[in-house]
Amino acid sequence: MKKYILGIVLLLTVLAAYGQTLGDKQKELEELKKQISRQEEIIREAEAQKENKEQNLQKTQKTYKATDAKIKRLKKSEEAAKKELRRAKEQLTVTRQNLAASRARARQLSSEIHKEFYALFVEHFRPSLAASKQNTKALPLLIKGCIDLKRSTEDEIAEFEGTSSQLEKKRSKSQKDFENFQWSRIVAKKKKKKYEAEISTLSGDIASLENQRATAIERKNLLETEAKALDELLAKLRSEISHEAYSYIFSTDKLPWPARGEIIRPFGEEKSELYNVTLVNKGIDIALEEGHPVKAVEDGVVAFAAWYNGAGKMVIIDHQNGFFSLYSHNSSLLVSKGDSVNRSQTIALSGKTGSAEVPSLHFELRKRGTSVDPMKYLE
Repeated sequence: MKKYILGIVLLLTVLAAYGQTLGDKQKELEELKKQISRQEEIIREAEAQKENKEQNLQKTQKTYKATDAKIKRLKKSEEAAKKELRRAKEQLTVTRQNLAASRARARQLSSEIHKEFYALFVEHFRPSLAASKQNTKALPLLIKGCIDLKRSTEDEIAEFEGTSSQLEKKRSKSQKDFENFQWSRIVAKKKKKKYEAEISTLSGDIASLENQRATAIERKNLLETEAKALDELLAKLRSEISHEAYSYIFSTDKLPWPARGEIIRPFGEEKSELYNVTLVNKGIDIALEEGHPVKAVEDGVVAFAAWYNGAGKMVIIDHQNGFFSLYSHNSSLLVSKGDSVNRSQTIALSGKTGSAEVPSLHFELRKRGTSVDPMKYLE
């Protein structure tokens, strides 16, 4: 009777432990589903940002083309204004030269008229002072001719002065037009460079968002694969109930390290800024050179030795005391399922298979199927 009662108590204890394991696995599955949902949200956000960036890029490219066309138009207008300015300057120079010549001729004619008037005055009022009496009758005609020529020259001067004033205004306008076109073209070129920089930045942002989206999709697919595998494991745990009583005790208080190296990812939660999610590391990751020996931390039987999704080449050892140890990302496996292994026996060579980005060893300890911090058990 006592044996019967003891058996029932033992069975209830195992069932309770199984229930706890199953509950833990169910929590892991729920966490994976949450992470998948977060990845889907990241993908949607990345696609929305990409669409917005593409719209901005199209708008900027359109503005860039319009600015480039404007620069070409301004360049033509600037060249035309420059030619007009050159022509106005040339015309003004010629007119000023003609004006100067007319003024000089007018001054000469004034001097001639003065001399002839003086000679006529002397002839009539001071005949004794006259140098010669020849051509005295022609003096009035000469004076009249000089006066008419002087008037004509003065009219010519007035015309040249008017033309010079108009040409000066034309030159001033041409100079202003030329400077305006030149400055507008300089401003447009600066805007063009700005738009070129914006196009380059937007193109880079779109490429970055596309990479982020692709990474998020890849991460989502990996999580969905792990969730599916965990689903299958849950189904197996529901169908297989162990009746063994485990001691949960190792042969020594502390276990030897599977390999010595820098811990690049500790046990527990890890915030990923890239994906904006919190990922849970169920073990520790040790940086190792590829091909480094990986050793069993305790005696046991190999429960798994093959490729497993993102874990790459992986070994799982059943220590037959309620603990399992896991070693993943190996380059090669030196044991097979069902092999008995001893503490510190080399079971694999390190690598970066699966999802590992650098050569490393991912090591886990599982108690009743639940991950525990290996650092509390290692020497």
